[in-house]
Amino acid sequence: MVSLQINKHTYFCPSDWAELKWSQFIALNRFVHCPENTRTTENNDQRNPNDVEENKQYFIRTNAEKEIELLILFCGVEQHIAMCVDPMDRKQFVTSLIRHFIDPLQMAFNRHETMDRSIDESIPDSMTLQKHEFRCGNETLCLPLSEQTFDGEWVPLCEVSAIQWCEAADLYLADKWEYAPLIAAVLCKGEDSRYIERVVKRRAELMRDMPMSIITALFLALNDAHRKMKELYSACYSKKSGAVDSAQKVSSFSWNELLLWAGHFRADEIEQVRSMNCYDFMALVNGRIKAGD
Repeated sequence: MVSLQINKHTYFCPSDWAELKWSQFIALNRFVHCPENTRTTENNDQRNPNDVEENKQYFIRTNAEKEIELLILFCGVEQHIAMCVDPMDRKQFVTSLIRHFIDPLQMAFNRHETMDRSIDESIPDSMTLQKHEFRCGNETLCLPLSEQTFDGEWVPLCEVSAIQWCEAADLYLADKWEYAPLIAAVLCKGEDSRYIERVVKRRAELMRDMPMSIITALFLALNDAHRKMKELYSACYSKKSGAVDSAQKVSSFSWNELLLWAGHFRADEIEQVRSMNCYDFMALVNGRIKAGD
């Protein structure tokens, strides 16, 4: 934590991934990607100057409100105090958060998702997690493990089932940061290792304050697993059209659609496929694709 002095009061702000909660991160990420901050001005020369100025003032007011909210969320500053902080100081505070958390994270995952192996050396240690257990509400959950083969090669997410694999991959592709608590709830197991949707949803609600170090560790492991899968079962990642950059993108179908297809769209077979180990599932899909089924 780092300390801030405001009106002779000391407040603390997270400075590390293990201190940063998902609820804090996602608020900052939404601020960065909100329309007010990503809009283009290419058509401004064709618009009424009064409309342009009115929009500009609206954006300034909206950003100021969001900067106050971030100051309250990250440091616990009382609202009436946050509103009195100099606007330039608030802006500098938010800019520092973006440079410290958002920018390096986007760079790291953009490179990791395109399977650039050099990212392994540039990912900060604080983005990875060594402990395999963490508390979630009243239960202890375990991160999905990696195992080492006889010849010393690491196999990531070796105990994940097919339904966990497909759900996590589809959510990751839809919006990994927005769905991060749900992805974590899908992949992490408690004493009861069965995949039960109502339990997953309940855990996801409790994971809103999960440290980002757990989420980044999960996402790095998920991308490593897709990298491994692509080496073993390349047919599962065949491109129907266009270029595919992300390690998770698969042909023109969602992962859950592939799961239904692997079960011949029959309820009894689908249930068997859902419970398969993810590597066995990928081997099945890969074989059927190659066979032209």
